[in-house]
Amino acid sequence: MNKKLVAAALGLAFAAPVFADSSNVTLYGRVHQALDHQSTSTPAGDTGGNFALEDVSSRFGIRGTEDLGGGLSAIFAFEFSVAADANAGVGGRHSYLGLKGSWGTLVAGKQDGGNESVAPLYTQASLTGGVSNQGGPLTTIGGGMASLSNTVAISRTQRTDNSFGYKTKVAGVELQARHALRGTNDQANNTPVKENGVRETEVAATYKAGALTLGGGLQMFDQQGNDPTVAASPERTVQGVASYNFGSF
Repeated sequence: MNKKLVAAALGLAFAAPVFADSSNVTLYGRVHQALDHQSTSTPAGDTGGNFALEDVSSRFGIRGTEDLGGGLSAIFAFEFSVAADANAGVGGRHSYLGLKGSWGTLVAGKQDGGNESVAPLYTQASLTGGVSNQGGPLTTIGGGMASLSNTVAISRTQRTDNSFGYKTKVAGVELQARHALRGTNDQANNTPVKENGVRETEVAATYKAGALTLGGGLQMFDQQGNDPTVAASPERTVQGVASYNFGSF
């Protein structure tokens, strides 16, 4: 056996006990598909129908926790999007490392509001029924995917890289905060990486009492650099939400 094979075998030997302990590491996921039928009628006549099998936010991931004692735990997760209808590749959803205790949860990495990660305005909207799932960004309300050069009602960022998130609960109020470094993530043309060239900060507070949900949030962009992906985004967004579930009658 050559040295490379020995190293690989040792690596697997050390890794196996960690993943064998199902009490602190969980492998999870879902396959979610929809079968659609579409038909079109024109003045010239019926063009017939078409069937389409489509993926609906399928994903798989791994998450874990390690008890550090004194009520403090280390947590981590990696979650990936998959196209279950065509196996067209794997995309990133969230990946984070953090600490969790009686004071709340603090995480760092790519966050989207799934598991323990944080997406304040997006998550708050989902609590009031404004977001149907965690499948992607909700850019506007009542305007579809309109250009940012048009009037944007509310811009919420669900998934963002290079971010720090914190959440806790005080007197029944859920508090979330996220600070993201939205600048370039790679070095190019021998220039330094400038992740802090564009910064995004979000805070949200949400209160639920039975069928009633009330909340407010604030999102701010600090555009120090020239990032074309966010340069046209609103500098400041204020969000207020309220809902009451009357149930069925």
